[in-house]
Amino acid sequence: MEGGRKGSEWVREVAKEGRMAGGVLRFSLMSLAYLLLLMAIPLLPAPTFHTMRGHTGRFLKAVVGISVVNFLLQFTFQIVLLSLPPYAYFLQQCDFLEKLLRHLGLVRLDGISEVDGTRWLLPECVLVVGAPGAYLACLKLTVHTSPDLHLPAHSPPIQDPPPHKNMGLRVLNAVGTYLSVAVIGCCGVMVPSVTSAVYFIVFMSSATYWSLNNSLGRRFGYVCRGVMVFAGVHVLLLYLYQAQWPQEYLPPDSVVARVFGLTRVVGTDCGDARAAPLKTDEWSHYLNPILLLLLYYILAFESQFLLSNKAALLSPVGPSVRYLIRRTTVRSRSFKSPRSSASSRRASITHQSRRRLLSATATQEGVGDVQEWEGGGVVDSGGGWDTTPPTSARSRTTSVRESARSVGSGLSITASSTARSLRSSFGANGSLPSKLSPRPFQNNSSKSGYLVPSSQQDGTEGVEGDPEGREGGKEETQDEGEEEENPLQRIIAPLISIFQLVIRSSYIATNIVMMAWSITYHSWLTFVLLLWACVLWMIPNQRAAMLRCSPFLVVYAELLLILQYIYCMALTDEELPSQVEAVNLSQIGLVKYSKLSVKPLLVKVLYTTMFWVTLRQYVQEVVETNQKEMSAAAALQPFTVAVTTTTTPARTVTTTTLVPPTHDDQMTSPVMQRLGQWVRSLLVKFWIWLVAIMLFIFGIQGSQVVIFRIMYMVLFLIFTITFQLSYSAWRNFLYGFWLTVIVYQMVVLVLTYTYQFDNFPQYWENYTYIPEQLQNDMGLEVYDTGRLFIKLMTPTFFVIVTIIQVHYFHKDFLELSDIEKIPDQPIVKEPPKKDTKATVRSLPNLLESCTLDDVKGVFEHYMQRALARAHMVLGEALELGWRFLEIHLMKIVLGSVILLACYDACPLHWVFAVLASVAVPCPERVQTAICRTCIVLSSLFLIARMIYQIDYIDPQEWAANCSVYDNMTDVPYPLEEPADNAAWTGFRKTTNLPKYLKGYIGIIVVITVQAVVVIRQQYQRKLTGLPPPPPGVLFPNITRAVADDGIPECAKFLLNYGFFKFGLEICLISLVAVIGTRLDVFSLFYAAWLCYFFNRSRKDIARVWFAFIICITVLIPIQYLMCVGIPPGICTDYPWAGVMNVELREWLFFPDFVKPPESYKIITDFCLLIFAVCQQRVFEIEFEDGADSYEGGSNKEIVHEDQASLINPIPDFVTYSRNYLDLVKVVVFFTSYWITLAVMFLGGTNRVTLFAMGYVMGAFVFLWQGNEFYLRPLSKILKLWNYLLGYNVAVIVVKAFLQMLGCVFLHELGTHTCWLVHLLGIACVKKFGDESDEVLAQALKDQCPVPKSEAGLMWDGICFGLLLMQRRLFCSFYFQHLVTEMKAQTKLASRGAELIAELMRQEIAEQQAAEREVLNKIKEKMERIKASQQLVQNQQIREPTSHYEANNTSEQFSNVSSPLPMEMTSPPPLPPPPAGVDDAHGLSSPRPLPALSATPGAPTPSSANLTFSLDGYLEPTRLSLTTPHFSHLPITSPSEESFPFFSPPPYPALRDRHAPTRASAPSTTHDIGPPWLRDHMAYHRPSVSTTSPAMSHHTCNETLAL
Repeated sequence: MEGGRKGSEWVREVAKEGRMAGGVLRFSLMSLAYLLLLMAIPLLPAPTFHTMRGHTGRFLKAVVGISVVNFLLQFTFQIVLLSLPPYAYFLQQCDFLEKLLRHLGLVRLDGISEVDGTRWLLPECVLVVGAPGAYLACLKLTVHTSPDLHLPAHSPPIQDPPPHKNMGLRVLNAVGTYLSVAVIGCCGVMVPSVTSAVYFIVFMSSATYWSLNNSLGRRFGYVCRGVMVFAGVHVLLLYLYQAQWPQEYLPPDSVVARVFGLTRVVGTDCGDARAAPLKTDEWSHYLNPILLLLLYYILAFESQFLLSNKAALLSPVGPSVRYLIRRTTVRSRSFKSPRSSASSRRASITHQSRRRLLSATATQEGVGDVQEWEGGGVVDSGGGWDTTPPTSARSRTTSVRESARSVGSGLSITASSTARSLRSSFGANGSLPSKLSPRPFQNNSSKSGYLVPSSQQDGTEGVEGDPEGREGGKEETQDEGEEEENPLQRIIAPLISIFQLVIRSSYIATNIVMMAWSITYHSWLTFVLLLWACVLWMIPNQRAAMLRCSPFLVVYAELLLILQYIYCMALTDEELPSQVEAVNLSQIGLVKYSKLSVKPLLVKVLYTTMFWVTLRQYVQEVVETNQKEMSAAAALQPFTVAVTTTTTPARTVTTTTLVPPTHDDQMTSPVMQRLGQWVRSLLVKFWIWLVAIMLFIFGIQGSQVVIFRIMYMVLFLIFTITFQLSYSAWRNFLYGFWLTVIVYQMVVLVLTYTYQFDNFPQYWENYTYIPEQLQNDMGLEVYDTGRLFIKLMTPTFFVIVTIIQVHYFHKDFLELSDIEKIPDQPIVKEPPKKDTKATVRSLPNLLESCTLDDVKGVFEHYMQRALARAHMVLGEALELGWRFLEIHLMKIVLGSVILLACYDACPLHWVFAVLASVAVPCPERVQTAICRTCIVLSSLFLIARMIYQIDYIDPQEWAANCSVYDNMTDVPYPLEEPADNAAWTGFRKTTNLPKYLKGYIGIIVVITVQAVVVIRQQYQRKLTGLPPPPPGVLFPNITRAVADDGIPECAKFLLNYGFFKFGLEICLISLVAVIGTRLDVFSLFYAAWLCYFFNRSRKDIARVWFAFIICITVLIPIQYLMCVGIPPGICTDYPWAGVMNVELREWLFFPDFVKPPESYKIITDFCLLIFAVCQQRVFEIEFEDGADSYEGGSNKEIVHEDQASLINPIPDFVTYSRNYLDLVKVVVFFTSYWITLAVMFLGGTNRVTLFAMGYVMGAFVFLWQGNEFYLRPLSKILKLWNYLLGYNVAVIVVKAFLQMLGCVFLHELGTHTCWLVHLLGIACVKKFGDESDEVLAQALKDQCPVPKSEAGLMWDGICFGLLLMQRRLFCSFYFQHLVTEMKAQTKLASRGAELIAELMRQEIAEQQAAEREVLNKIKEKMERIKASQQLVQNQQIREPTSHYEANNTSEQFSNVSSPLPMEMTSPPPLPPPPAGVDDAHGLSSPRPLPALSATPGAPTPSSANLTFSLDGYLEPTRLSLTTPHFSHLPITSPSEESFPFFSPPPYPALRDRHAPTRASAPSTTHDIGPPWLRDHMAYHRPSVSTTSPAMSHHTCNETLAL
């Protein structure tokens, strides 16, 4: 049934849209019928099974019938016109019959346009199909629904709707009520007229009634019903007025039409009466009928809801009462049905139900209502979010009683007058319960109590002795818990909190709206609002004053609305004049708007809405005060509420007492509460700086400077200077300062506001005798409408921002910033580490369980850890940043001062140059005093420059005409224009004020930040109890003792004490940088200091270092005076003008009017001064008593220590690498020497000059020495290195001097001695954007190209820095480990050579002994071989013809002495001899003799009878002297190339394979063996060890060795 009902609703909406289109597209009686049907829709019930057989069904049938009839009329009319040719000859344009038919909706169609044809015929075509379709669809969707569903056979106990549904109903009710009021107001102001005035009056009356703390309930429903009827009639009138006859009878320009708001949207043109041309260009006229129709529908539904029983469900009388009402409704319906007897019996309320009703009602009235009142806000059923309950209407108690009487239960409720007054104080028609009502931010100073049952306080139930009552109480508690958990409440709670905050702060918004109204609509009437708002801002208790004024404010605003409404009506000047005699009514506020009069009315209505809200707040607080007084009186004497029923004689008593609340903020959204606290703490800290920044912005913005803006800047400077001078005085001065700012803003606002009225400039001039020009310089000017709003908005907005600071954040800021009231904390050495693990819950084990919750838990676990880690790291980084600023911000301040002086050179800023130079070497207290002096002077100069921008001051009065002095002097004055002494002083007119004052602004900001940093650090240390760290130390726990523990510790140590260790080197490098940057006469002065410093000991340098500081300190002001020069107004030129060379004058840094010296060069001197002062403090620490125990270590030079007794405290990082830092140190110390020489070589090769050649030669000399340079004594190393460093310094000095030649005499040198220019690299080099050196180089481009790139000192400075740092490394203990490593490597290298030689000698001796032993054995075997050979010779007749034959023969005999068994000595078959062998001796085929050896081995000493030559054993291998040989390895035999052909291959295949090798091998003769064998051994046998199955002699030797 629910789906069918929704579908029928959708079909009805489609039909409604079709009928609405039919009424809008054309204006006729047919469309009027559609409009009437459209307006009847909200009066009908929704289509259901029953309503389709009642009014709704009959309505849809009527729609179908009218649609079909109209369609037939159109069709028949066109047929008639076609049947009487010619077509429509009797219908002429604008005659009576044509008008009559056109008003009916029948027109001729010949010659009609497509748009007009569609407009006239489309409604019938659409509705003739859509209306029957809608009717059939409704029947189809409702026919399947059971008529008995509204009265079920077995009626179950009716339960309360879910809490979120009831809450949604309340929200929709509130939104609907407010929407109804808003649409009524929009309809009233859309077209101001007498007719629309009805809506306007209803709107103002409803809003006023609501603002008096009344609910827009049932009574408002009756008002809505009446306005709905009026709106319907209004729509019909407007619709009918669009026809031709009404417009002819009552023209749109007539008084009646204009007064009653009959606007003509479309007209009629007799040229083509069927068209509907638009007759107005105001969008409000088109929107008005649409809004009226929308209003009709909204009011229909809203009134139906307010007048129905659904609104009673919103009354917070408890679930039992709602159950009772719904049961009664069901019973009343069941009586109408024939099946109602059983239902009525089952629906009767029992005795237990009445008791439950009684308990719930008493609890809800006694507890819930007072809790709602204490919670500070409800939403009434009439639609309003209410901060306190209404005071009138007792409908809640009445509704309870009526509901009880409808069931037939006789309930008599008796209570004391106090309880009755408390219950009756709540609004009629119910309010939102405490679960939904917004709770205001509780004020800790005043907390009121709750009215709760005393039985609940004791832990018992509200109704004694009733188990069902206890059960019901449990059920109710469960329902409340479910209501707390519903998602709708979670969504709405933050919105309610925001809305409640707006409501509670409505008095501020009202004050802002008063000022906004006055500046938006400038008039005398709104000027009253401006003055009123200003007075209220100044009252200390501004909230109470605003609330008390709210009734009068509402009355005044409504009067203004009524007047404006009258003047927005379409009336002429004769009917409603805008000027009476000489009085301009528009100046008073009676402004007539010819077009779009809805805009001012709508804006003013929106302004007045905030006034109504404030009035409601005021009335609520008055009622709340009265209720608190009654509650306080009731608390003195407990009261009871006695409830008696007619069915039981027993009397249940519920005692209620006043107890303090336990959960004041239970209804506040936790998210919004935390967010609000965080935002408030943030605003308390930084809102004051927002006000100060806005004060500064208002003073600096724009191009035109007036006195009003200068005063803004004066106030800002007073604020900052006081903060700088005394923090405690500044805190005491704040409240008075804010009041002064507010008063000044209000005075500016009032003066600017009144100056815009007629004739006020003349009044000012006549009564104050201030000319109009000076008035403009003050800031009084007549603006147009657009600029006036901006000019008035600026002070208004700033007043609001300042008052917010005073009323909301001033006291909290004073409490937060009071350092004296912070209790002293015990001093701790280290800051406590936050335990981030305690807040992170345990990690789920995904291996055991891997559900979605477990994954979510793991994700949350790691997210919490990451967030905690990020929070900790961010906190440490912030603290580190604050500490860094605390250490170095004074240098930044002084640097900013000198930057201001150098970038804007003038006599006034010479004071800054002196103060900055003097402050650098002074103690911290003197520096602080100088900073305060600088900020005071900067403020004075800034104000003076702003005053100079006023048009009243003429710059020509400061100028001096020096042309009269030209005849009196020999040298003419160089300036052609008049001398501007103001510009020389530092004053000039500008169109970009922020850029002109940026230097002063920078100083003020930097010094203010410095004060903030100092105060913040003091506050933080007193809050945490941490002692101040040592001066200049960034990480207090990092000292020299832990610097070698790792890379982080080393980096922190360098940040702490890097300048202490390398400060002197940094100063000398800076000195070279100053020389290379300036390149003038002062660079020679600094070069002289460099010549003294570069090779002196630290002690010698410390003696004269303070004199060096004094020289720089004195030189800076002197140079600045040279940059400023003398005033041009004295009309006297310098004595060297016209006499001295311009380049020489510039090199000497002499002043000049045309091209003064560049003041930017002084910045480099100041940076050098800062480094020098820091180094002076290093020297003081280094040479004071107890310097050895300093945390940064010692800077003693080890070259002056006794090297024999010197103990190296640095651990050996070369041999033992404990961490990555040791590896880094190894890389740095082993490569720095070579990198330095490489850079020096690169610096020499990049330039082709005589000086560059010296770099190359020096690099080669040291590179040639290599690592042996480390083995020299340390004094010798430093002496040699100082020679190289001295050459580098000499080059720097000579190049600095050659700049004078290059800039002054470059042309002469290039013309006559070009070779010298290129040899020495002479050129003119200028920095800081001066391009005059390019002009000199271009002049000699053809004659002698100038090597400008070779004249600079960049490479010389880089070489100097590297050489200096390398010398410092030579003097460190780290370098001693490097020297030790080099010595060890040298000793190990020599000892290794000795060991290798000894091993080689031992190896040779052992090999020789082994060879002798082998030789002896071979000799013995040779003797036996000879004896055996003699036997063979004796037995044989002839000599063997070949070696192979002899070999085979000998093998027969040697087999006797072979140690191998006979079965292993079978020889392989020999192939036949090759062709061509002589067979003369009968030996062509040798006898088969048994082989002596068939094993793959070589002869051994036991079988040496196989050997015919001793060369293989008599020539041992020559050992290499470069390759060590170890005795445990076997002694190898010499290579085969050193042997003769000792054993030929045993078979012809191998012999054939090596034949080419024999032919190509060099021949070698041997004396061993018989003569016949020598010829066969004249070739070199290659190795066959990898192919022959028999081993070679190498293998034989190895076997012997084994």
